[in-house]
Amino acid sequence: MRTVTTKSIRIFLAVLAVSLLPALATAQQQMESHIGKLTGHADTGKQLYFRYCWGCHGFRGDGTGENAPFLNILPRNFVAATFKCRSTPTGTLPTDQDLYNTIERGVVNSNMPSWIVLTGQNRADLIAFIKTFSPRWMTEKPGEPLHIPPEPKVTVDSISAARPFSRNWSAGSATVKRAAATVPRLPRLPTITISPSGRLTSQPVHDSSAARPTRISTRSSIRGLTARPCLRLRMSSNPTKPGTWCITSAHCR
Repeated sequence: MRTVTTKSIRIFLAVLAVSLLPALATAQQQMESHIGKLTGHADTGKQLYFRYCWGCHGFRGDGTGENAPFLNILPRNFVAATFKCRSTPTGTLPTDQDLYNTIERGVVNSNMPSWIVLTGQNRADLIAFIKTFSPRWMTEKPGEPLHIPPEPKVTVDSISAARPFSRNWSAGSATVKRAAATVPRLPRLPTITISPSGRLTSQPVHDSSAARPTRISTRSSIRGLTARPCLRLRMSSNPTKPGTWCITSAHCR
């Protein structure tokens, strides 16, 4: 009896889902976008999406297109309906104008190009179809755009009002410099010399330059071979030390 009841429930849910599909498809086809005087239609935008967008954003709009594995920044997932480029508060849907601006401008340092080759009506139709991928567009409204006040004009009064802050900044910089001057210097690393007999001698580096890495020198009767912890062996370019070799890198002189 329990098996029959479970089977009946499954059949009922399947029939209900099938009966709702036409209504859902009709609602998606009727999805529109409004940008200024333009009105986009999802049925027209569908053809544009599967011509220009599906390779990255995927057949289902979930950002898993055939090009997605090769992209450093993954394509946007339209099913989640979460967008970064928007003028609305966090957690709310963007406006149609926000999506229009993204398609028109592209996204810098990503693989999303600027689709200026498409007409304004094409972009509006694309936005209408993009909104069919997520049910959020059917149950939620876009957030209210945030108000950003215009930049104030530069006047004599505004400069005078900012002068105290400039003085405090200069005083703070001088304080940082004085504090840095009191920090003790790190001890100089020694130079380790390997004589021809194999003995190791160590002597500190007495100079006013910054601390250097330890040098391992091999002295001989004709000059010497100086090796530093670097990468490439070359003849020293110092004219005061002819015949000196060092293993060089970006930090070796």
